[in-house]
Amino acid sequence: MKPMFVLFHPGYCRLCINDYSTELNEKGQLDKLQHLTNNSIQKRHPDYVKNKEESIWTMSKFETYLQENNIANQAKINDVYSQIKNILAHCIRSADPVLEKKSGYFQLLGCDILIDQNLKPYLLEINSNPAIFTDIQAHKEVIPKVIFKVTHYWINHFLINIFRLWILWLIWTKKVIMNFKNYLKIQNNLILEILKFYIILLCK
Repeated sequence: MKPMFVLFHPGYCRLCINDYSTELNEKGQLDKLQHLTNNSIQKRHPDYVKNKEESIWTMSKFETYLQENNIANQAKINDVYSQIKNILAHCIRSADPVLEKKSGYFQLLGCDILIDQNLKPYLLEINSNPAIFTDIQAHKEVIPKVIFKVTHYWINHFLINIFRLWILWLIWTKKVIMNFKNYLKIQNNLILEILKFYIILLCK
């Protein structure tokens, strides 16, 4: 579609159940439960069922945490969102030549962003088939709204545009029919005039 139209939603925040640490475990390795927020990893935590609600936050809860702990004010938080949008916009523009574009279609992408201690965002990956299950409260507050907004926009803009085209087609068709009727009327009048002319000639 030209121009390409992209919508952004901040999504939700994943966390590790264990606090972050650079200390090695008894095997001399970093603890995955302290470094990887993937749901498939965190589910291995022995206390996951009890603490799973704290493994995923809404972004509003994350913003409140940053402000209440004097880590960032709203201006800094807005700047983080701007940086994330710039990163994703660059990715989308880079992939534009190979993206499959079909009229009436849309794609929901899941973008994983890592934010460091200085609130600098880093892109980890972009998923073309993001998980949309809602087994945690934060999921229930975020994902249905995202799905609704995407489908609502698609209905409002694509289907309404189709309806507008259909109306225009009806108007155009009506004009064509009316013009054709007028044409036949003109032709009939012309034939009558020709017949009158020949009748006058015959009478003479």
